[in-house]
Amino acid sequence: MATLETTIAALFESGCPNAHERVEEIVIRATYRRCERNLGQTAIRLGVSRELVRTRLLQFGEIGTPPSSEPPASLSRIGEARAAVKAPQALQS
Repeated sequence: MATLETTIAALFESGCPNAHERVEEIVIRATYRRCERNLGQTAIRLGVSRELVRTRLLQFGEIGTPPSSEPPASLSRIGEARAAVKAPQALQS
């Protein structure tokens, strides 16, 4: 524990403007890696919610952004092509 306290003191003395945020990032990243990149285990170890861990790791760039709800462009084009084919048929009816 003395090493951690010494390191934090050095961080404050260096004039780091966002020392709290930097310490939080280091603690969350280190715990996440120690827990073999398991969000649930990281949350349990830190005593916080899994969602908080996930949000912070996204902010830190440690994990990627979640997939979009939009279909891939190729599927979108297929849908557009089908609609274009159906449109002339609807006019003939």
